[in-house]
Amino acid sequence: MKVFLNSIGCRLNQSEIETMARQLLAAGHEIVTESVEADKVIINTCAVTSEAARDARSQTRRIHRDNPNAEIVLTGCYATIAPNELGKVQGAGRVVVNQQKAQLVQMLDPKARIELPVFDQEPVLREFLAGSMGANTRAFIKVQDGCDNKCTFCVTTVARGEGQSRHLGDVVAEIQALAAAGYQEAVLTGVHLGSYGHDFGNEAGLRDLVQAILQHTDIPRLRLSSLEPWDLAPDFFTLWHNPRLLPHLHMPLQSGSDKILKRMARRTSRASFRELAEAARSHILDLNLSTDVIVGFPGETEKDFADSLELVEAINFARLHVFSYSPRPGTAASQFPHQVNGKIKKERTRRMIELGKRLSHDFHQQFVSQTLNVLWESNVGADNGGLRWVGYTDNYIRVQANGPADMFNRITPTEIVEAAPDGVAGVVKSGKWGCFGRKGMTKFKVGDSVRVKSGVKDPDFNTEIGGWQGRIVDIVTAPENYADIAWDSQTLQQMPEELLDYCFREGYTIEGITLTLDELEPSKPRDKEKDVHNTLAEIYGRYGLEYQTDLESLVWSMADQFGLLEDEDDWDDEPIQTFDIDQFFADLQIDSAKEQKRIRSCFAKGLEVYYEHIYGYHKYGRKPEFLINERMGEPYIFGFGMVEVLRAKRGIKETTKLAICQYTLQTIVPEEEYGIPHGLIVLLSYLAHTGYLPLDVFRAVMQVTNLLRHWIWPWQIEEAIQLSDWLIAQNEMPPQEKLFWLWHLSMQFDPIVHLGKKVVNHWLDHPDLAADLKKELVQGWLDEVRTLGTPHAAWRLVMAQTTGDLVEAEKALQELGVSRKEIKEVKAIIEEEANRDVLSKLFSHDPLYNFSPEFRYLLTPNWLKRIAVLTLVKLGEDAWETAVLYLDSTRDYGAEAINLGVADIIAEYADTIPPEEIRELIEKGIQIPQVSTRKAFYRLSTQFYGTELLEKTAEDNAASIRKWGTKELKKLQG
Repeated sequence: MKVFLNSIGCRLNQSEIETMARQLLAAGHEIVTESVEADKVIINTCAVTSEAARDARSQTRRIHRDNPNAEIVLTGCYATIAPNELGKVQGAGRVVVNQQKAQLVQMLDPKARIELPVFDQEPVLREFLAGSMGANTRAFIKVQDGCDNKCTFCVTTVARGEGQSRHLGDVVAEIQALAAAGYQEAVLTGVHLGSYGHDFGNEAGLRDLVQAILQHTDIPRLRLSSLEPWDLAPDFFTLWHNPRLLPHLHMPLQSGSDKILKRMARRTSRASFRELAEAARSHILDLNLSTDVIVGFPGETEKDFADSLELVEAINFARLHVFSYSPRPGTAASQFPHQVNGKIKKERTRRMIELGKRLSHDFHQQFVSQTLNVLWESNVGADNGGLRWVGYTDNYIRVQANGPADMFNRITPTEIVEAAPDGVAGVVKSGKWGCFGRKGMTKFKVGDSVRVKSGVKDPDFNTEIGGWQGRIVDIVTAPENYADIAWDSQTLQQMPEELLDYCFREGYTIEGITLTLDELEPSKPRDKEKDVHNTLAEIYGRYGLEYQTDLESLVWSMADQFGLLEDEDDWDDEPIQTFDIDQFFADLQIDSAKEQKRIRSCFAKGLEVYYEHIYGYHKYGRKPEFLINERMGEPYIFGFGMVEVLRAKRGIKETTKLAICQYTLQTIVPEEEYGIPHGLIVLLSYLAHTGYLPLDVFRAVMQVTNLLRHWIWPWQIEEAIQLSDWLIAQNEMPPQEKLFWLWHLSMQFDPIVHLGKKVVNHWLDHPDLAADLKKELVQGWLDEVRTLGTPHAAWRLVMAQTTGDLVEAEKALQELGVSRKEIKEVKAIIEEEANRDVLSKLFSHDPLYNFSPEFRYLLTPNWLKRIAVLTLVKLGEDAWETAVLYLDSTRDYGAEAINLGVADIIAEYADTIPPEEIRELIEKGIQIPQVSTRKAFYRLSTQFYGTELLEKTAEDNAASIRKWGTKELKKLQG
């Protein structure tokens, strides 16, 4: 799938688009730089001004006109505050609101992984940096979203909601991966960056985040994006004593009038802002201080505007972003009296922009004749001096200079020779430009596949290596042009055994070699990076060694720096969770040698699956039996072996499997890291199938299971049906609790649609599941409810503990029959947990802290909605009334699935719907904006009217439908 990505507005939007690009690349898709080449187009819209909203509509129409076959997916703030309006724009496809944006990539490709493991990030980031989609040398890192302040003009708080921060550890890991991939600069972005960590209870959260990044990453340059002039720690600006934190701050002033600032509900004043600017400059040398100013806010008089001009000049900003006020829907200011006349706003905007240009020129002028470090970002053309490059100084001055072909992502000293309002001109003084220097030499870049030329010998062993292949991982140009080569998997597999023996004995590396560029020639890649890691793991395993990728070594180094590898107590004194398989057999009275051998094989297979799951490759080869005693002591890892035992078709007795189930349950220690076995859902299914699953065990295990992420993925269809049948047959379980469990399970199926459809249809067809529960379940899917049914009291207690809800906690405890004294003690513990030091929680392994039930289910999978619409009719609802009710009932995410559900109703229940009503429904269906919906209704029309309506596809505005319609007409008429 070819995808074109575009962002309108703020750096946060840009950060989100870059994240989507990396997710799509990791899933195997291609990011294209021209919308006409795309199958899918994603536009991250902005709503901060009416101009930005108009830009979104204009881009949508233009892209659709140039590429009518592409589906255009619209997301972002404008898509959130006006989804219906945006959905009506010609060419608009899906409209995805901000609350669903994190799942957007999976909407396009259900197999894509939203959260990439650190292991998988570096190659994707390196590919992204290579510029195939016009990536910047600066990576925009979203660390925070939303804002708790209610500025009266701001639509962003309406569109993005309350402030939410990412965990510090996740941000640090992402930036370190970016640095490893070659990025030179990271820019921290957020709606209200200064409030980072406040939702965790840490008022100095941004300071702590910046300190952690500077201490625990290697990123050469760190920059902050827009920073509101409040919520900053007293010693915040002392962070800039570290030169890697760049001397650039963008702090929005918005107005220089105290009266207007109050009307805007800004938590600042003229005096406090001036003091903040002075404090920043006292700590930060050569600071570029920029700001936003809104001109023409309701009630702004000529005096108010004069106050703004005076303060802007007095503070001497280096750059102004000037906005003419435009009322935004949903904001308080849009209803204020005394709206300023348009002509007056236009004139005031002109005057403020002119002041900004003069201040910018003066700021740039002071650096003329100085030499500044510049990070080069893009090639903007050529003249007699060569290629023309644009880059940015540490303090964010835009520089243009002539330079050679591969200055991209390089930092060079540059003399500033001329100043202008929009930047400066410079002359590059020195720099290393890579491998284009020798006349006639083939140009290579990092990541290229290469083959060693015939006749070349290994410099260490004097052996012929001509024809060996690999990838370039680094290029060094001084004193000579060299490249570091990492061998591909086929070369590694063909290495002579005597060479491997010598390398491991003497300490030589086998992964690659350094050669001069003229010893290499281009080649086509023969494998993927995962294949290389699998091969190296297998080779290292043959010599009894553990293989680690460069990124794994980096992660361990970071963990060591964070102190995650040691405790306050002596590391040597901590118990190691080892496992003695012989003692295990003795304890469970497993005496048969054949049965023992089969269990060992299952445990080894479980370890293979575990390492494939964690690292993405067979880190220790196939079935690493030698690791059983070392790793099976951890409950989580033991679960992988348990799953293989329960699935064994022969060689293990039922009594042995039941004993291993009991052993697995006894290993559960929820409060410890890796204390919950993997695959407990498989264990429950086995016990249900064999008739040994009590209701209280089911409840307890499900509650513990839910503390793991993605716990449903090991489930197979036979197992799911076994547990489903058991659950439906539980007469002693209250119906509303049964409804909750069915709903809870259904929400886990989003990423595994093939399994989910089979299981859900099994429920809905099950004769023993009451019709009223089925109806309530499907209606809940359609209504996108947060919780359906009533969970058991123990479950509700954990939810209350997680959210700090003392009222719900007391209700659940009373239902469990707990004494008043014990209730008081438990409530005190919950209060204490809610007030725990947040920084200690960031790296906590406490599953109750990491689990967030409030935000666990953000949206119902589309395929469930389609099933739900048809099921309503199967359960007795009138077919025509249901079709009319749901057809084109929404243009939000999920609309397509609901419309297709209506098509299913017409196809299956046509004999119960009057012919004229069928005609009306189908004619309405072929007018709906979604291409797939129209296509489905055109196809449906042929069952009733032959080619009559199908002929209209020739006039459809989607080329894909026109092309499809032509083919269908030929089939039907031929």
